[in-house]
Amino acid sequence: NQYPYASVNAFNVWSATGALWASDQKPVAGLTAQTWGMILFGATALGVVLLALRRSTLTSPDLFLAAATLSFLAFTFLTRAHERHVFPAIALLAFVAVSRPMLFGAYLASTAAALVNTLYAYRSLELHIPEPLSPTAVRVISGLPVIICLVCLLALRRSAIGGSRAALHAKVKP
Repeated sequence: NQYPYASVNAFNVWSATGALWASDQKPVAGLTAQTWGMILFGATALGVVLLALRRSTLTSPDLFLAAATLSFLAFTFLTRAHERHVFPAIALLAFVAVSRPMLFGAYLASTAAALVNTLYAYRSLELHIPEPLSPTAVRVISGLPVIICLVCLLALRRSAIGGSRAALHAKVKP
């Protein structure tokens, strides 16, 4: 409770709405930002778990992808996030990108966004440079985690559907 803010220098969905260092107790469509964050994270996390359970067998890349997706979802939707909270998601996505090259672009984009985010926090907090990036630039970069979450969710869905089909074909063949 030391930082009761929607976003503490984290370029996520809350900073995309202009809520950097804004209270997470401020009502948004009838609920607080903190409550919305928990609802959004909980609903999407449940979807990740259900997609992962849909596979007949989970491979290491599947598990890393599910973990990376959950970590990105937490960074993207939960309030009180700092810029460094995205680092575990990027590390997990690196493992996935090795075996699934289609996710390498998401890995590079998340790494670049995290670098810019970290430099922004350093320049504003340590060097006391007010608004090192324009609000528009912050909002655009803050949209990247949302896009990366969607890419990861689609990859997980594709993997779950592929796993279900493979299991079905294995059962049908003599």
